[in-house]
Amino acid sequence: MNSCFCFFPIANTGPALVQPDECKVMISYYGHKSRQDALDLTSYLDHNGHRTFCSQVYDENASLIDREINEMGVKNCEYYVILMNHDWQTSKDCRAQEMIIRDRFARGEVKVLLVWYDDFDKVLDEEEEILYWKRWKSQQCVENREQQQKDWMSRISGYLDELEAKAPLKVYF
Repeated sequence: MNSCFCFFPIANTGPALVQPDECKVMISYYGHKSRQDALDLTSYLDHNGHRTFCSQVYDENASLIDREINEMGVKNCEYYVILMNHDWQTSKDCRAQEMIIRDRFARGEVKVLLVWYDDFDKVLDEEEEILYWKRWKSQQCVENREQQQKDWMSRISGYLDELEAKAPLKVYF
């Protein structure tokens, strides 16, 4: 029996399994430091009515390569939430995702929200001409400082609610 997908139910306390090509929101994270935040945010947004895809939730329930499922989510989401830490910043896979999102953003197809982490390296960003900070700092964002921003998930959910209610996206490039 050849099958490409094998799905298993997630416990009711966790987020719903949202297919990457059916998501409204995609959580993009990279590395161990932000993995739990990605799971928690996915669950929080799901419980607040936002159909959210996160590869960490999906990986536990399907057999597809990370890159394939992430690209599917990147190409289909309406809202792209980046957990921007040093690991994400230095990942070549995340850089490829960001290029797709940047093109979709310029065409008005996606809205981008960022969660900036303390370990994001602005000097490295400038030196290597990655320019995430310059490119995305004007977008809706929150800071995820371990002790200072305990409400960051509710702020992201609130931004999504506001964006849903507003007129089409303004492109700032």
